[in-house]
Amino acid sequence: MDDFDRKLSEALKIESRYDGATGKEMSSMAGGIFDRNIATAKAWTWGFLAFETLCMIVIALAAFVVQDIKWVVILATAFIVSYATTILMKLWFWIVHTRIKLQEDMRALQLQIAELNEKLGGSEEREARNEE
Repeated sequence: MDDFDRKLSEALKIESRYDGATGKEMSSMAGGIFDRNIATAKAWTWGFLAFETLCMIVIALAAFVVQDIKWVVILATAFIVSYATTILMKLWFWIVHTRIKLQEDMRALQLQIAELNEKLGGSEEREARNEE
């Protein structure tokens, strides 16, 4: 056990009145911006998926109406492209959601590190006062 680990364990033992709710409250306040970002990405995703679904319905209906084989092939290709874009949009949302959640977790970790650093500083001050 190195010096830092020893100081950390001593600080956590000394700080018996630690309230975990404070850290959770700070994390939730900091997480508000991330929740708004996820809601925005979700709104864009659902809007795009609704638009593409409408496009696929129109393309499918048009494919049944047209008589020329050239237009049937064009509409079938457009349908496949539209369907592929919905898959890509779902992948985009998954990536954005993962990135935002990772940023949120990193922010929570930074808050926990700052809180523990403050506690370590507090235990060093107590040791200095005890030595006097």
